[in-house]
Amino acid sequence: MTRLSRWEWALLALLAAWTFVPLALLLGDGRPLTGADGIIAADQLQYLAWVRDAANHGLAGNLFDVPAGPRDFVHPMFTPSGGLVALGISVQLAYLLWKPVALLVLGAGAFAWARRLLPGRPRAQAAAATLGLLFFSPLAAFALLTRTGTGTARDQLLSTGSELFAAGALWGYLPTVLAIALMPLTILAVERGLERPRWLAVAAGLGALVSWLHPWQGLTLVAVVAGLAAFPGETRRRRLALALPAAGLLVPLAYYGVLARTDRAWELSSRVTEVGHPPLWVLLGVLLPLAVPAVYGLRRPGEDLAERTLLLWIVAGLATYAFVPPTPAHALAGLALPLGVLAVRGWERLRAPAALGAAALAVMVVPGAAAVARELRAAAHRPTQQLWLADGEAAALRYVRDRAPGGDVLASFPLATAVPAHTGRAVWVGHLSWSPDFTARARRTQALFDGQMAAAPARALVREAGVRLLVAGCPTKADVGRLLGPAVTAARRFECATVYEIGP
Repeated sequence: MTRLSRWEWALLALLAAWTFVPLALLLGDGRPLTGADGIIAADQLQYLAWVRDAANHGLAGNLFDVPAGPRDFVHPMFTPSGGLVALGISVQLAYLLWKPVALLVLGAGAFAWARRLLPGRPRAQAAAATLGLLFFSPLAAFALLTRTGTGTARDQLLSTGSELFAAGALWGYLPTVLAIALMPLTILAVERGLERPRWLAVAAGLGALVSWLHPWQGLTLVAVVAGLAAFPGETRRRRLALALPAAGLLVPLAYYGVLARTDRAWELSSRVTEVGHPPLWVLLGVLLPLAVPAVYGLRRPGEDLAERTLLLWIVAGLATYAFVPPTPAHALAGLALPLGVLAVRGWERLRAPAALGAAALAVMVVPGAAAVARELRAAAHRPTQQLWLADGEAAALRYVRDRAPGGDVLASFPLATAVPAHTGRAVWVGHLSWSPDFTARARRTQALFDGQMAAAPARALVREAGVRLLVAGCPTKADVGRLLGPAVTAARRFECATVYEIGP
């Protein structure tokens, strides 16, 4: 890429502030961080659990069930991070090191895409990149900021709208960020590869990473490549050349398909995440503010491959959204990049004053950023989130990791979400998508640690779970040792947390 313009430098600086200021605020609290820094902390702690397991075993398994699942998962981010942990780096730092990488690659992808589709217009390129990375529907933002509608409706607007808000994924969801960032780079490599064949291997490699990092975006690119091959007038040679990037995209998708059919944990996760499509009004409220000006930027693609992919990307993303059942809204991630280019073209066609264009751009990004920032602040202080550990909890987890007898763990919530990442031990229940019978298990577990379970069912629960350790987080509400009686062979207190060792 050539030297960045001052507009691109400004956008990159804004993205850097968005990425690192919240992390600095979390660090400034003074309490030990779990390593999670997103609105749903359990998701990042799942990533860290894979990192920890990769550090211990090379491949990773599901540590949110007892016993742990087969170790059959390799990942382009988590497996290398596991190698760093094996060398002595903390699991939190091993994951957070990807933040600057994700930030820079995201900027590179957006800038390269905007330059290719809007050549010679630096301000238009900057506006398109800004929309591609920071767009959040002002309609959804208004509902969130004013608390309009029911809680369910606002949650749907937040979750669906956030998929288009690429910069929002810099808080915790770094695999998504890298997949979005590599999508335009893959498309541009395909374009170059049809003229210079060696670039087809680059496109295949980039496409494989996209599919491996976030399969929904891989499926979208498969559809884009298939659409390019299906265009009338394409030569047989060019169609055959597209087979290489298509193969790169398909191999990781096949791997995930095998996991979903051969690994109980992946089958469970695929089933649990089949959340269905949000109501149509949610999709329209999220897309229309950007789609309407984008319509004015449409033009016939002709023979230009980039112009063809510009339209194919949008069609393919919506098709993936419509026909891929597990968490379909994930297919919308990255869609603001092609829509942003078309929206800028549409605005140029209207020939509106520059000041009005700047105001429109601000409406498209500022309220949404404010709404998402407020949601993160609120989430950080919910008792169900585990962004920080109490000092006693941190000490208890270190003891379990380094000195406690071998065996699996039953832990109170929300501390249970952090146990696999910080100890490498499997926990009986801890994550909605990865623990079987999560709701029933979580309810019984919390009844035990809250002191709402009698001695007989408490002992039956521990026997059923098959664990050797119980970890009570802060504050400890029940005398678990008294409930379990002689089954407890030792109890170690760490300020407000307690580790109970269970005999065979």
